[in-house]
Amino acid sequence: MKMLRNLEMHIITPILITFFFLSFPVHAQYGGGTGEPENPYLIFSAEQMNTIGVNPNDWDKHFILMSDIDLSINSEVQFNIIGTKEIPFTGVFVGDNHKILFPTYISTETNNVGLFGYVDDPNTEIKNLGLTDVNIVTTNGTNVGSLVGNLQNGSITCCYVKGGSILGNKSVGGLVGSNYNGIITECYSNLEVSGNENIGGLVGQNNNGIISNCYTGSNVYGGYNSQYIGGLVANNNSLIHHCYATGRVSGEEGSIILGGLVATSLTSTINNCFWNVDTSGIIENDIPTNEEGIGLTTAQMYNSDTYRDAGWDFVDEIENGIEDIWWIDEGKDYPRLWWELIEYEEYESLSARTALADTESTSEDSATELYSDTPAGTEYFTEHFTSGSDSFDLTNKSIMFTPTTDGTYYSFTVQDITELPTSPIGSTNLTMTDDSYKDVRMSDQKKVKIFGYNYSRFYVGSNGYITFNFGDTSRYDTLTNHFNTKRISVLFDDLDPSRRGVVRWKQLEDRAVVTWENVAEYVQNNSNTFQVEMYFDGRIQLAWLDIATHNGIVGLSRGYGTPEDFQETDFSEYSPPSDQGGEPDSPGSSSGRRNRKK
Repeated sequence: MKMLRNLEMHIITPILITFFFLSFPVHAQYGGGTGEPENPYLIFSAEQMNTIGVNPNDWDKHFILMSDIDLSINSEVQFNIIGTKEIPFTGVFVGDNHKILFPTYISTETNNVGLFGYVDDPNTEIKNLGLTDVNIVTTNGTNVGSLVGNLQNGSITCCYVKGGSILGNKSVGGLVGSNYNGIITECYSNLEVSGNENIGGLVGQNNNGIISNCYTGSNVYGGYNSQYIGGLVANNNSLIHHCYATGRVSGEEGSIILGGLVATSLTSTINNCFWNVDTSGIIENDIPTNEEGIGLTTAQMYNSDTYRDAGWDFVDEIENGIEDIWWIDEGKDYPRLWWELIEYEEYESLSARTALADTESTSEDSATELYSDTPAGTEYFTEHFTSGSDSFDLTNKSIMFTPTTDGTYYSFTVQDITELPTSPIGSTNLTMTDDSYKDVRMSDQKKVKIFGYNYSRFYVGSNGYITFNFGDTSRYDTLTNHFNTKRISVLFDDLDPSRRGVVRWKQLEDRAVVTWENVAEYVQNNSNTFQVEMYFDGRIQLAWLDIATHNGIVGLSRGYGTPEDFQETDFSEYSPPSDQGGEPDSPGSSSGRRNRKK
């Protein structure tokens, strides 16, 4: 059995950007405005955003974000945290439905870490703001969150953080580190959160604050001898209502008190809140747990009646209110917040997810098309090989997944190959240990796509997969692990590139390519070579040459958990015909209808 890994395995090696405070200039230079409520300062660029943190005299002013900005674009420029304990942020910041690509931050001692470090005024507001690709590492830090480190007072409304990871010591949360008297409503988080005490997917510690109508899909990890690890909140001593958590909650050896929703709640009120018993991993841990909230299966959490019966206010009912806070893609997803419909339109529409897949043949040479008449949402593009009579059978083959016009669904073709589609020569080596991952960021503002979502960075796992919202070290090729996040399983298996082989990547004009070359299975001396090409137009190609392993998972995951109606795709049934001529025998390869794995 493998030894438990230290929490530091989750830490990547990012570019160092130090947060510190410069001397205070007399007046900030922004994109316009006076900072007054009726004429807020206008923020158009990363430079203007960065200017706020060095002007404490402006921390009681009003700001509005005028466009999406990338704070990580120039590692030479240091980002400055907004608000300290001595001079807190007491103004108003309106994101206006824009998002900020977060800079990397590494420190060993800093407390009150976040885009806003310390917020303290009942009239302070932060609203309608998104953060993406967060990467914070402060090994001894307390009060660490992506948006706010320490919310002493004020409100956070309609904000989110999506993608990346946070590592702190105490009171670490995906969105807010500590909430003492603030109000957090209609917000969500989806990233990886790690620490040692009071670690929560959304908020680390909630004392006298209110959290309402929020959710999190964050995975929450506690290090050795950690305590209080909660899916939504770690340590709650106040009010939480109409919230849910779906992420995995786990702790290393010596950890105490896990909670799918909340880890500890001595004097608190938790009303009509839920957590997912299928994805939390709580039952797999031999660690004391807190059963606050109601634990439900994925199927139950995809059912709107679960929430309507608990008084949740949905867009298509009036019995529970007329604010229309939540909506749901019935039977296919968890509830989402009303304002996500705006963001959702950037990626996929509800009708597109259930409409007929409008695919066209892309077959060339000996390639064979999968189908053109299968309703979207009924094919899951995943095959699980379990050895024996069900051993891996895609050696010397490639699969090209071609997205529909809206990017939310795929057709695919299978081809025979004798070499990798892209030569790994000239690629950058990713030095990887056993059960590890590397953070890869693309240049020239290029983005890869999966199920209609765009990503400027991705995470390469040593165990044969690509993830997008956070780095993963899972080594067990289970369907639960495969479907727990957006993932490309090229060959998801327990591999060890530190034993043999190399993993490398390169960016070309039209695609990003990752190759696992001659990589061995754990405690084996065999060799496995395979590759993924992620085209910037949304196509994804997987390829396998010499494969020694008999088991593993191949395919694509939306990241919504294992579908209730899941059936495997048998990719080999769509292999091209032999060179001897004639039509292929597979009914899937010629008739346009799929075959399920028996």
